[in-house]
Amino acid sequence: MEVEVLSTEFIKPSTPTPNNLKIHKLSLLDQLMHPRYSALVFFYHHRDTTFTTSRISQALKSSLSQTLSRFYPFAGKIKDHLSIKCDDGGVPFSEARARSSLSWFLDRPDPRGIQDFLPGATFKLVDTGSRVAMIQMTAFACGGIAVSALVTHGWLMGLA
Repeated sequence: MEVEVLSTEFIKPSTPTPNNLKIHKLSLLDQLMHPRYSALVFFYHHRDTTFTTSRISQALKSSLSQTLSRFYPFAGKIKDHLSIKCDDGGVPFSEARARSSLSWFLDRPDPRGIQDFLPGATFKLVDTGSRVAMIQMTAFACGGIAVSALVTHGWLMGLA
């Protein structure tokens, strides 16, 4: 499957993180987790013609910005193995385009093909300075979309 990333921008929290919350200490379990990203991918068929890809993208960005104000560590980066620097740097949000239809992909599932829908297109280890989360929205030729996220594994599990 051919997926082309069209743009990437940082979505920042709609309100700044208070100064007393600029460093988020990781729990002992988070500190012991292997430093890697966990992937989430959600596929949506195009059913409502009133929502264009552009409108969906803008709604996702706006919603993400508001959400980051409440879940401020997601907009930060890894400071060290003990903490997250909540710098309001934002979450990289990539927009991509797939040349095939969503049904074509779902009818021929290929686990290796999922990687094409992930931000940055590869799994990588989390290191000092890595963003806590990354998002990608991929639009299919049929109008369907895939919304994917890479989130640091320990932090994602800490929310469960």
